[in-house]
Amino acid sequence: MSKGFLPIGTVVELNNSTIPVMIAGYLAVAPKDPKRVWDYSGFIFPTGISEDDGLFCFDNEQIETVIAYGYRDIQADRFIRQLMATKDEIKKKVEEG
Repeated sequence: MSKGFLPIGTVVELNNSTIPVMIAGYLAVAPKDPKRVWDYSGFIFPTGISEDDGLFCFDNEQIETVIAYGYRDIQADRFIRQLMATKDEIKKKVEEG
């Protein structure tokens, strides 16, 4: 998939899965692995989060297909540019503890 970030609300299909996932956040840290930063957090679409473990963490490389793109505007584009500029720094700080 792309090296940039997709907008919040984008619905994707992950590799080896047929269940759609909607992107809900960026640079997620899962409680099960607090030293790992994922590109995205998301939930099953269209049902949403129905239990505590309903949030998924995944990386760009795991996205096989974009089913529908989320909303983009000038503010979202500006935020994604800032996120891209600081992504490596954020990941390094989390991984180092």
